[in-house]
Amino acid sequence: MISSSSTLRRIPSGATTLLAAVFLMVGCADADPSSPAAPAEPAFNQGGAELGVVTQTTNVMDQEDVDTGDREVFAEDAATLRRTPNGFTAQISMPTPVKGEYRYPEADSEVLEEQDTAAELGEPQTFTLWAFVFDPDQDPFNPDAGQLWSGAFAVAGHAVGGPNLTLSGHISKNTEPVAGEFLENPDVEVHLAVAPHGGLDPDIMPEQIKTPAFGPPMWWVAIFEAVSSEGDR
Repeated sequence: MISSSSTLRRIPSGATTLLAAVFLMVGCADADPSSPAAPAEPAFNQGGAELGVVTQTTNVMDQEDVDTGDREVFAEDAATLRRTPNGFTAQISMPTPVKGEYRYPEADSEVLEEQDTAAELGEPQTFTLWAFVFDPDQDPFNPDAGQLWSGAFAVAGHAVGGPNLTLSGHISKNTEPVAGEFLENPDVEVHLAVAPHGGLDPDIMPEQIKTPAFGPPMWWVAIFEAVSSEGDR
């Protein structure tokens, strides 16, 4: 297991708005590599190196344990980041979390209250994928609050009724961030996060898959270390 202090810091339980939900991803310290549940060392595929492409794969970590704040591996080698000089393509392909067997936030806003009701009604379930970029050459979004990422991006959102969940999308230097700054260096540290939204409710679409649910403790996460533009390309 890994502690939330080594990857994602805890957030206030009452954080419910889009800003509170999206803006609470924080910096990543090195996880203990001896831990069997620590994120895998990213694997590099150099097959596209001559084209300026670097591909990394790593584990998807489960939601935080409600008592300890630790995370265990949810799906091995289930997250992929394909970097080019102009951006990156992110994909998470993992088993669909089973309704009723994962943490879902209590709702205290109108949209999330309806989503919580939808979660009780059944399937298909809805999930979103988000990317958080940590560029040391850009200003962190809100360092006083521990929000050390420089840019947050909406990658994908889907309803899924089958056993497998795949979310993917491309972020380029021209992609407008949800918060923070535009992507300038695709080779920096990137965190991916899958947020749950409960059962599909057409009455609150598309907002249902445009608002991440509550923040890091409720998310499945994958962490990609920065790569060297010269050494890895």
